[in-house]
Amino acid sequence: MNSIFRMIILFHALSLVVLIVFPQIWGVLYSSEELGLILNDGFGASVILNGFSGWIFTLAYFFILIGLACLKLWARTALLYITIFAIVVSPFYGVSVQGGYDVLISLLATLLQGAVIGISYLAPINWRAKEKANAG
Repeated sequence: MNSIFRMIILFHALSLVVLIVFPQIWGVLYSSEELGLILNDGFGASVILNGFSGWIFTLAYFFILIGLACLKLWARTALLYITIFAIVVSPFYGVSVQGGYDVLISLLATLLQGAVIGISYLAPINWRAKEKANAG
């Protein structure tokens, strides 16, 4: 089960990398009218997670994914908390405008995140913290 869990984490991380890189190829995928609409994403937001705060959040998230891949028990709890935080503040992100390709990758990333959380709490994972506690 650990190898399947790690594979899902890897695919989730890759989907997030695609979402981060995706804006670099928007000009190829979308027309100028569509780009004009997409650039309004976040309009009216009272919580803004871009720039420095967005990169800190992203780095923390990838750090948590690395912790999960290393089977660290703290990472499971951290992922749950960061997910709850994202859910709570999401109504304050402003208007959400995404193209079809962005929606496709976002949905895939969300499904994989749910799988990571579900497996981490419900499947028999050999967490490193438990192994060390039992050895000592």
